[in-house]
Amino acid sequence: MTGSPERGVEDLLELGRRTKLIPFDNPADFPWRRYAVEGLLLLGRTEEAAALAREDLEIAERWGAAPTVAACRRTLGNALGGEEGEALLREAVGIAAGSPARIQHARALVDLGAALRRANKRVEARRSLREGADLAYRAGTAALVERANEELAATGARPRKEVLGGIYSLTASERRVAELAAQDKSNKEIAQAHRLAVIADAHFDVVRVPVVPSWMQKAALAVAAPVGRLLGYRPVYEPTTPARVMRPAPAV
Repeated sequence: MTGSPERGVEDLLELGRRTKLIPFDNPADFPWRRYAVEGLLLLGRTEEAAALAREDLEIAERWGAAPTVAACRRTLGNALGGEEGEALLREAVGIAAGSPARIQHARALVDLGAALRRANKRVEARRSLREGADLAYRAGTAALVERANEELAATGARPRKEVLGGIYSLTASERRVAELAAQDKSNKEIAQAHRLAVIADAHFDVVRVPVVPSWMQKAALAVAAPVGRLLGYRPVYEPTTPARVMRPAPAV
């Protein structure tokens, strides 16, 4: 999108009109419908979104690529909502699980978890969201990990910090402190800039959060993860290691 859903949808639909002029309108290579559906839903144009998502799924099923079919079922499920949408999201999870498309599998799990959460099926929602967060973490998709954690928080559960080490284990408040520490700010400067305030726990006791040198370790992880990916490194999940391990990606 362009920052404006209306403009983004217009551009995508124009792209679609041009794509239809060539005999290769494959959703796997030209996923303009899926993105347009997301924009239409943001604009509240649900009927248009559902119609476009159905069209996308029909074309994807003709081509037959499992990851694309899973993605299109997920998109249609999100557009329809309710029980029909939930059923499509479950189908998307099943199809993606049997394919090598880990990111599509993670997206389907997170979207299913979100739908279950909205349906007040919190226990099942948490299972789906935790599995989706774990898979998204292993695939290195930070935005999806963050969304899964937000949905988990909405169910009343905590993020899976034992799996999501490094930057993903930080709260928004901790991340701000880590960014300041990464800029070589002193503890005093961090405290002044960040205004570490009082927080209340579940019993409404008031405590203060001090700035301690251990923030530097988290700050280093916060900076290393995105920079490492840019330099050709990728995160490796190791069950015995609580934090992320950066290793060179193998040559392709």
